[in-house]
Amino acid sequence: MNLKRFYTLPKEYYVKEIKEPNNLDKWLISKLQKAIKETREALERLQTRRAVNAAFFEMMNNIKWYIKRGGDNLAIIFDEWLKLLAPFTPHICEEIWHWRHNSFISLEKYPEYDSSKINEVVEAEDEYLKALIDDIKEILKFVEKPKVIYLATTENWKKEIAEIVLKSEGKKEIMGEILKNEKFKKYSKQIPKLVAKICEEVEEHYLIIDEKKVIEENTKFIEKEVGIKVELNPEKVPEKKKIMAIPGKPAIYVEAE
Repeated sequence: MNLKRFYTLPKEYYVKEIKEPNNLDKWLISKLQKAIKETREALERLQTRRAVNAAFFEMMNNIKWYIKRGGDNLAIIFDEWLKLLAPFTPHICEEIWHWRHNSFISLEKYPEYDSSKINEVVEAEDEYLKALIDDIKEILKFVEKPKVIYLATTENWKKEIAEIVLKSEGKKEIMGEILKNEKFKKYSKQIPKLVAKICEEVEEHYLIIDEKKVIEENTKFIEKEVGIKVELNPEKVPEKKKIMAIPGKPAIYVEAE
């Protein structure tokens, strides 16, 4: 089934003209580079199953998600992906390769990992998007007749504190660093719980993304995934909900009919 699906992909995408990469394309390029690194390391250790898993199965999952999100520039990675897969599925890869080339894929240089093509920002944005959709779906399980979902991202001061927390080595050092800053003193009652929550739940890579931008650019996709209208509108989120927002986890409020 997976090989059959793999064979249908180039028929639809490989023959298309390659376009300038957008952020979603850059995410796929980044994931391919990590697959190349994993595959080469596995082959060097004679771990064939691990290599096939990275080169084929994990990339198939990435491509499935890429297409689901609206990606249609798959040709941008296809040559490198075919070369990566050639040792495992030589006949199919050779056939597909000839759709665009007169050379033999078996004589092509095997892909090398290129760290300059890794894009941690777009990867973090994608993880954030997936986590947000999962959180919304979980909340909707407990709401009858939901009408609209309102989102509120965290306040900037919380993001600043998260940066301090994640760079500090111990809790005493964290609190000392935060409380010596005058601009945080008005939040002194919230800070202890916030610090504990950040330590437990916040992942550092979420600090490098613009959460509002991710939500605004993907609102239609989020709505498609959760089946309900979604709006980034902090004013519609009750204060008791809004105060719960932390970096990487916006406040979610569901308005029912």
